[in-house]
Amino acid sequence: MKIVNKPLEKTADVSSARGTAWKEFRHLVLSAAVLLIVLYFSLGFIVDLTVSLIPFGTEAKIFKHYRLQDVEKKDAE
Repeated sequence: MKIVNKPLEKTADVSSARGTAWKEFRHLVLSAAVLLIVLYFSLGFIVDLTVSLIPFGTEAKIFKHYRLQDVEKKDAE
């Protein structure tokens, strides 16, 4: 096989990407914001679903040391 070098018609200057840094930064910030919003709402949904699945007996065992009067006193302060 014989190698034939062809002259370049246009230079491949990859360092002269004007304006792409701002576009990439904007894309990164928007992607991070969307990801955080999705995580925030999905975490809330998962917590609500998990809390609704806790049996009443287990909930009573967890909160048996708390009395309503104690909570009302703390709220009044």
